[in-house]
Amino acid sequence: MLSAAALRFIGLSSTPPGLTHDEAVHGISAWNIVTGVERPIYFAVANGREPLFDYVTALLMAVLGPTWLAPRLVSAMFGLVLIIATYALVKKLFSGRVALLTATMLGLSFWPVMVSRHALRTVTMPVFLVLGIYFWLIATRSDHNQTRRVPTWLLSGLMLGLSFYTYIPARIMWLLLPAALLWWLLFQRQKFTAMWQQTLAALGTMGAVASPLLIFLARNPSAESRIRDLAGPLTEAGNGNWSLLLNNISEGIRLIVTVGDSAWRYNIPERPILAPLFAAFFYFGLIAIWFFKKDEEVAGDLFEKPAGFIFAWLLLGLIPVFVTGSFLATTQAVAIMPVVYIFPAVFLDRLWGWSSENTRVLGGAMLLFLFAYLGLNTVQTYFVDWGSHPEVRLQYETAVFDAISELDETFSGSVALSVDEPGRYHDGAVAQLANSDPDVTIKTFDGRQSLLIPAGETFTLIDTQLAPLFMLPAANPDTTDEEADDPADIDGVLRQIELNGPDLRRDFTDFLVQSNDVIQFGEMIDLAAFQVRPDPQNEQVAIMTVWQVVEPPAGDLVLFTQIFSRDGTMISQEDLLSAPTASWGKDDTIVQLHRLEVPADLIEADNPIAGSIMDVQQLIIGWYDPATGERLLLDINDEPAGDFLELTQ
Repeated sequence: MLSAAALRFIGLSSTPPGLTHDEAVHGISAWNIVTGVERPIYFAVANGREPLFDYVTALLMAVLGPTWLAPRLVSAMFGLVLIIATYALVKKLFSGRVALLTATMLGLSFWPVMVSRHALRTVTMPVFLVLGIYFWLIATRSDHNQTRRVPTWLLSGLMLGLSFYTYIPARIMWLLLPAALLWWLLFQRQKFTAMWQQTLAALGTMGAVASPLLIFLARNPSAESRIRDLAGPLTEAGNGNWSLLLNNISEGIRLIVTVGDSAWRYNIPERPILAPLFAAFFYFGLIAIWFFKKDEEVAGDLFEKPAGFIFAWLLLGLIPVFVTGSFLATTQAVAIMPVVYIFPAVFLDRLWGWSSENTRVLGGAMLLFLFAYLGLNTVQTYFVDWGSHPEVRLQYETAVFDAISELDETFSGSVALSVDEPGRYHDGAVAQLANSDPDVTIKTFDGRQSLLIPAGETFTLIDTQLAPLFMLPAANPDTTDEEADDPADIDGVLRQIELNGPDLRRDFTDFLVQSNDVIQFGEMIDLAAFQVRPDPQNEQVAIMTVWQVVEPPAGDLVLFTQIFSRDGTMISQEDLLSAPTASWGKDDTIVQLHRLEVPADLIEADNPIAGSIMDVQQLIIGWYDPATGERLLLDINDEPAGDFLELTQ
């Protein structure tokens, strides 16, 4: 346990490097729970999330504050609980020696260490699943009287019910109990007669605990957009195309010992779940487990030969991978984590049982060497090979995280951060959670097509290699060139610039067309200036607009631009906002660049651009809510003027 704890807690602030946006959203949701901003039964944001992990993180944040480290500490703690719970479960199913071997592999292997160190809800699911099955097994012991069984069944149902609030695979893993009932009915009628009422009581308790979540999801099917996206292979199979599903099943079968998850985010690409030598033990364990027989003292338990139950668990746990494929499968397959190490453990246990007294000292030394190799291999592959890889640093937004967390402690004010995914549930979330200083406000935008100028006199602008600024007029900036912590970083910071906000705003508006009218959309944002510039060579028309925020909107908005021909046919359109509204503040300035595709001959033949105003075609701009499609209403000098503005007038 000390080795397992060391692998889960040491260096937790540096490996993984930075934060993924999924981790950041978990942390922000937890802090919102602490502050009372939201306390939902299901987080219907960022494709939907079960809430239990965030509520547990909120308990820790209530003590530590809104630190990004809190959700990682929660994951690490759940990782240790999983080892203890799995030991207890495997001891009930097999023996103390198999349980010890299983727990040791669970504590030292790459996959469980990975899952225990990233701040995701993944690790919570197997914990509650194992506890639910463990209490169910306790209740099935033949020497338990009826009065002692009832609370144990209920506790089993409670744990299984809570598992629904952890992660999606829990929604099928409860089928292990009905499967056992069916087995009893077919082959052990006496056991079925004795246990069906108690098993149904456990399932009923589970249903009662899970029902608030299930009712919410039934009433709000749109809350789980990711489920529909991942179910594509099933949809294709229903339409007669089985190739995708069969390919995913093939990948799922190979996941354990041959070819693993192909993504760097949670794995070394193609690395299977089990290390090479233990993969060989797994194959032998597939055979040895069928010959395993319990000690006489536990022969009255539910499964005298538990191989069938473990195989059923393995099959159910792999179903999500069979549907989605091996990409990011290290999270989808997390339900099999408690049992996958049982197979090599049973084989090693059989070897020990077959050995003589004279060879067991040597066998014990070899086991110690084997587990030392496993632990050292995990240290090398996780902390060195995986943790320092440039692709991992990119996936974990290391440059963004470091740029925010390493701001001078004396700094206060606004930071405009150019990133390639500035949305509130992507880099915006990473920047928000990485910022622990209440005197610093982080505003994210994509500098390739926009610029956000915070209100006030001065601010700091930071851009990265993935989102370099498309334009920055000279405003006597104080520029500090920054190098990435790792020269190989794909998204390393390019520079940090101290800017004067009013000067920069004037630099933008002075060379653009300005209106004498007050042009306002939705009582939230004013058009300050614009420019239309043709580019026949690239078959584009560039439209730059400058906006002044009057009142930040509560939700997301999108800015649209459209070009129509003289007969009213739409030639080109782009809907885009590269400075998301989640970063807006009152009196901020937003610059947005749209590049619309227009045939070169049309630009040249009709000469649509006269100076900076379109002469023949109609060019309109406007705003809408992407959730509803509803456009913001336009006022010109406080008079209603429709829901779009024509720049050709």
